[in-house]
Amino acid sequence: MLNRKFAAWAALCATAAVTLTACGYGGTDNGAEKAGKAEKAEEAEKRAPAPPRASAPPTTIAGLTPDRIAARALDTTRAAGSLTARGTAVLREERGAGGTFAFALTKKGDCDGRMSGEGVSVTLREVNGSTYMQGDEEFWTKALQKEGTAKQGAETAARIFKGRWIKVPAAQAEQEGITRFCDVDALLERATESGRGLTRGPEAQVGHRPAVTLTKKNGAETVTYYVAAQGRPYLLRFTVEGGDDPGTMELSGFGSDATVPAPPAGEILDPQQLGG
Repeated sequence: MLNRKFAAWAALCATAAVTLTACGYGGTDNGAEKAGKAEKAEEAEKRAPAPPRASAPPTTIAGLTPDRIAARALDTTRAAGSLTARGTAVLREERGAGGTFAFALTKKGDCDGRMSGEGVSVTLREVNGSTYMQGDEEFWTKALQKEGTAKQGAETAARIFKGRWIKVPAAQAEQEGITRFCDVDALLERATESGRGLTRGPEAQVGHRPAVTLTKKNGAETVTYYVAAQGRPYLLRFTVEGGDDPGTMELSGFGSDATVPAPPAGEILDPQQLGG
């Protein structure tokens, strides 16, 4: 969020979707071989020990400089293990294109979220290392046409794809940056990059929670951090006003035990059946 590559979600998702539909992602493996590999990977994951939880940072921000408050807030937020992020992003270089997003990240490393903008919407879900995409008819139509598919063909394919889950090959999801939406470090990337030279501002409220504000102006751009003033110093909100990539992100649900189910098998469209 609030990072060019991350904010340009529509372009990333479209590229991944079109690669799937145009190429069928057959590769050199047939469906049975891929299924076998997936089963083996899943079994290996079940046997593997759970990764250690990040140790919790100190909870106080008293006496810290603005830069240190921001750093502690980011460390505390990463250590939460799970959270929900909601926000908006705008790309001025794309004539103001942008949209809204909402993602829930779990302690297990799974995530579920939805992005909307420019008249389209798409849902992304990552479960046990597998990435799934579900777009509405308008999303698929625009994505296919953007990559050169004729209007009639794009509309026909979109009617087939709408409401169905497409399983995105892991290499493609990583290459196109789709999995960044499920990565807390990617969510906090812009806030991490901007965390120097901050000034402490007035107290504020984020929902019902009192917050410390930290600001910095860089040319036409102003960034503001809202850090919880009570309890653990989580980053509650991060905003960028002005500049090329303005946007807002609000964070909540820290440390929740929410889980994300895999899409129903009957709703998943197998890329092997798309031809190519």
